[in-house]
Amino acid sequence: MACPKQHLRLPDEKRQICGTGQSQEVPVSRGQDRLDGQLQGIDIRLHREDTGRHGRGVPVDLGQGEAAGPGQGEPVDPGQGEAAGPGQGEAASPGQGEAGRFCPADYRLDPAVFAAKPQCRCDTLYVAGGLYGNRWAVDSLLRLIEGDPAKNARLAVNGDAHWFDTDPETFKAIEEKLSGAFLLAGNVEAELRRRGEVGAGCGCAYPAEVEPGIVDRSNRIHRKLKATYQGLPTLHPRFDERPFALLAQVGGVSVAVVHGDERMLAGWGCSHEALGQAVRQHELQEWMAAHNIGVLATSHTCAPAALGMSGVGEPPQASSTRPEEAEREASEKAEEEASKEAKEEASLPRQLSGEVPSRPFDVTEAIINNGAAGMPNFGLPGQGLVTRVSLTKHPQALYRAQLATTPPVFVEAVPLEYDQESFLAWFDKQWPRLSPASVSYRTRIADGTGKSPHEAIIKGFSLLV
Repeated sequence: MACPKQHLRLPDEKRQICGTGQSQEVPVSRGQDRLDGQLQGIDIRLHREDTGRHGRGVPVDLGQGEAAGPGQGEPVDPGQGEAAGPGQGEAASPGQGEAGRFCPADYRLDPAVFAAKPQCRCDTLYVAGGLYGNRWAVDSLLRLIEGDPAKNARLAVNGDAHWFDTDPETFKAIEEKLSGAFLLAGNVEAELRRRGEVGAGCGCAYPAEVEPGIVDRSNRIHRKLKATYQGLPTLHPRFDERPFALLAQVGGVSVAVVHGDERMLAGWGCSHEALGQAVRQHELQEWMAAHNIGVLATSHTCAPAALGMSGVGEPPQASSTRPEEAEREASEKAEEEASKEAKEEASLPRQLSGEVPSRPFDVTEAIINNGAAGMPNFGLPGQGLVTRVSLTKHPQALYRAQLATTPPVFVEAVPLEYDQESFLAWFDKQWPRLSPASVSYRTRIADGTGKSPHEAIIKGFSLLV
């Protein structure tokens, strides 16, 4: 997965446009369905929608002339025609609905799951997305939970547990090790279990600016992984039962766990870039208030992000200034806010441990993206990242938000250290030099991303390292 945008450090092959409002959703059924509309005209109509499998999807109706705005979580196909046919690894011109460039319509989440009773109640919940077939990260994750200060900690794996593990033994071992967790489907699992061909490839939905070679490598990785999956039929029922979302309760706080965003399995509305936009923040505040959600935990983008907010305010007003003036004003405002936060940080007393206590933010909602549990997210190789939502603080947390509840609930990013030497040796055996995964991922696995934890924080979280 090469990083098409250095600012986001989107690792390799996970960059997509689901949820950015720049593209159009395509139907799941091929041949008979067609997509009418224009990207600029916003007159989009889907003829014959797919409602998903096992009730996980809902009918898609875009026939009212609606279109998703930026960060709206309404993934759509960037192209003007039908989904690409078989031959998922073949590079095609960007924007033509080829494999790996769009979100199938059955990726839509059923809103009813967020109105249902919690499926899990606990004092501590770990969320680990993007294990990517790293069995050493899985072992470390289970040890981390076992040694957690809260003895009744639960685990939710919110998709993409598999990716590099094309050898059947590792694939089966990971499934067995994670059998006690709440297992959700990510786009990787959704396309593994899919029967029939819809041309989605890996299901990542890359935007047009991503070069065809990146998309091609991702599709080839998934195609090889699917061959492994198809050779393990006894596991298929377990995959078929994996939902797209989980509603949990920690203390008195409802926690929504998804793979992409609150609307789409592969939605891009919880990327660091999207969460930094005022319009998107207001939209999430309204959605969380309407569903009584205190925490939204996600992954999918492979790049961590953390956002804490306080209540629903007035929606941001559209600017009438010229683009260059708006950019300058935004930059000045960001510098002013950063300076203010730095002064607040400096005024706080430090504990003997050296930890800076959480700033007295009155945070009522937290959105946290753990990036990847099975690969580096920051400068250190051999260290993934997981989300922890708990009534207690974890001593190793990198950054944390405190919800204004009684008792308080803490939302944290906790590092996940794994056996780097063993993982890299295994990876090189599975994916030798010049193989798709080696070209896309090896540099990140071996060297880290070069980023630091503070770059993941948008606002509302305290840096603890």
